[in-house]
Amino acid sequence: MRPNTIGTPAALGVCGAILTAQLAAAAPVAADTVADLRPEQWGLEAIGASKAWDVNRGSGVLVGVLGTGADSGHPDFRDSVTVGTDFTVEQGGADEDADEDAAADAAFGASGTALAGIIGARGHGREHKGGMLGVAPESQLLSVRVRQESTDGAEGADGAASARADGDVDPATALEKGIRYAVGEGAQVITLPEGMGDAAGDADVREAIDHAVRVGSLVVVPADAGYPADSEGVLAVGAADRQLRPMSGADAAAGAPAAAPTKSPAAGLIAPGDQVETITSGTGYTKVSGDDAAAAFAAGTAALVRAEHPQLLPDQVAEALVEGAGSGGVLNAPGALSASDGAAKDIPLYNEDLADDGGDGLPVPGWTLWAGTAVLLLSLVVAGVVLLRRSMVNPYGLRPDPDSRAAAQQWSRQQALEAEVEAASAPGRRRRGGRRKR
Repeated sequence: MRPNTIGTPAALGVCGAILTAQLAAAAPVAADTVADLRPEQWGLEAIGASKAWDVNRGSGVLVGVLGTGADSGHPDFRDSVTVGTDFTVEQGGADEDADEDAAADAAFGASGTALAGIIGARGHGREHKGGMLGVAPESQLLSVRVRQESTDGAEGADGAASARADGDVDPATALEKGIRYAVGEGAQVITLPEGMGDAAGDADVREAIDHAVRVGSLVVVPADAGYPADSEGVLAVGAADRQLRPMSGADAAAGAPAAAPTKSPAAGLIAPGDQVETITSGTGYTKVSGDDAAAAFAAGTAALVRAEHPQLLPDQVAEALVEGAGSGGVLNAPGALSASDGAAKDIPLYNEDLADDGGDGLPVPGWTLWAGTAVLLLSLVVAGVVLLRRSMVNPYGLRPDPDSRAAAQQWSRQQALEAEVEAASAPGRRRRGGRRKR
């Protein structure tokens, strides 16, 4: 991805507008002083994001953004970014100090912040009308640093920014650990960066991707970046220009339309990737181009699908994005949601068979054990009450201790009651006896 940062005057103008809105928060016209950059976001319009937001905005979904790291302090994130582990430095070693100083590096997180912004920026200002929005503005983002920005802003001979410096972790190791880390943190969607070179095809990286898919994470990758796009649950996305025509990798990096548009064989989908407006580290804004920008659009759309139908498997989510695409295979967010509705129609939110089995391998459902325990406890309580009441009466007519006045009074009352009962039944016995004598 090659950024094209908006000039200093524009950035200062945006910052000035933000400060003005904050100082005049009590005034009704404050919202008008906050720069609204969303009309410039042609990518959101191209995929129909605003229509998809009538359904949901990605709430409850965690998206793992692997790359150079995202600047969580940008006002358009508004506490939606969790900064995870930096796998470009040795953990627990002397190089870990570099992680703490990374935010002071002018190059830290430039591309990572841009990609995270495409996925889930939230805007700012009153009613969040300032700044920019991502495809899934209510999703949560997990920033995982697995590569470093190029220190001179240029790209290497292989088209990749610097992924390793002296003393840093091997790129394949960083990428493999980053994927597993994102899975462990519960990311339902994971997007991988460009610029990893041979590390993208490493055997351990492939195994980590397969592991992510097995446990339920959809992995979105830039087309032609070397990732195993043939694996189920892995969606490769290529860049499209403003006319929604496929762009070749070289042209996408330069931000220019392909002379002869041809869809990459690795791409299952194309999405906006030509001079896409987004945010950058600090408080600024920028434009980026490339397959990784297109992959970010797909990752945000996948978050919308997963928020609507969390029971779908990774390959079903990927299939919904592909089936819901518009003409030419262009990503379409409302179409993806509609396709996912059909896929989820006969799939319950939970596995009823597992629920019936109790999920614990017992021969009877787990609820019967709880019910049986409750009945047993109730029976014990009832038995205890009966025994207690029996212990408080004199069932055998034993004369109480004569030295106990209370016991003597109780004995007298009991004798009188028995006498009354016997007297009431005496005539009947005499009549029955007389009849027998005859």
